Amino acid sequence: MRYKIGFCLAMVIILFCLTVACEDDDGGWKVGEMASIGFMGKAELKNTPLSVSFNELVKDSRCPSDVDCVDIGQVEVLIVITEEGEIAGELNLTLRQGKPEMASRVFGDFKFTLLDILPYPDSRVTVSDEGYTMVIQADPI
Repeated sequence: MRYKIGFCLAMVIILFCLTVACEDDDGGWKVGEMASIGFMGKAELKNTPLSVSFNELVKDSRCPSDVDCVDIGQVEVLIVITEEGEIAGELNLTLRQGKPEMASRVFGDFKFTLLDILPYPDSRVTVSDEGYTMVIQADPI
């Protein structure tokens, strides 16, 4: 009888540990950390009901890395925020040198900031929208 109780207790502990480990690695990202999201991809914001999708590359007029330009240009994306599976809002975020305020927008209790769009343009390489990845961060306000 002791063997069965000990075995059952051990199984409960193992299952609990596996459950906790799975919850820590759910593919989401933590508030205050960066997340990389591919085009048409989605990432869950851990411990919140929110997720963020990279839905559209609105404009990419950045000066290619192998070209000398008068204007460095900018890149603009549209992200969609869902809350518990329902669309809760859309934000346009723009990276433009000298205009950091264009890269951040507040939604609910968080400030979402676009940190980068990869890859950086090169005049010798054509990248389809599906080849882009955004780097974003969500901070509490």
